[in-house]
Amino acid sequence: MFIGGGIVLALFFGIYFYIQYNDPEKVKVRESASLVAEVGELMFLPEGETPTIATVTEPGKLANQPFFKNAMLNDKVLIYSQERKIILYRPAENKIVEVASLSPDEK
Repeated sequence: MFIGGGIVLALFFGIYFYIQYNDPEKVKVRESASLVAEVGELMFLPEGETPTIATVTEPGKLANQPFFKNAMLNDKVLIYSQERKIILYRPAENKIVEVASLSPDEK
């Protein structure tokens, strides 16, 4: 009887922690924090602001824009709108590809 209850309890906690760990919103927050930490190891980042993060999915369509001329598939774009800074980061190589300031009319 005790073994059956232990198995049920272990199964319950296993499912609970699986759901908690794989909650899409929590996964997104963890991935964003990890990305910001990686970029923060390479350069000083604006403090007190959480960046908007985008992934380059079609670099060919961006090639005519100077900021994205060296962009590759799966590069990350961190946009700090309050600080007016945009960063192109390549996770595969752990490199900053480009950094630019946003002009007042860009957001």
